[in-house]
Amino acid sequence: MFDALIDRTQEQVHAIVVEAAQAGASRETATGKIGALYTAFMNEDRIERLDALPIAADLAEIRDATSE
Repeated sequence: MFDALIDRTQEQVHAIVVEAAQAGASRETATGKIGALYTAFMNEDRIERLDALPIAADLAEIRDATSE
């Protein structure tokens, strides 16, 4: 029973997020922010092209860290 509830909830959330992405709302609104996040998340070509570049500074900081 709980699996069915989880599945249904995931379907509902997915529908809401896809609708937000297709709404074309301003990024100043909650709908626009949700839509922009989902669109960016689904842009696999851009993700592959950027690789680790967006977190390069964080990775360098971790790599350069020392322990005392």
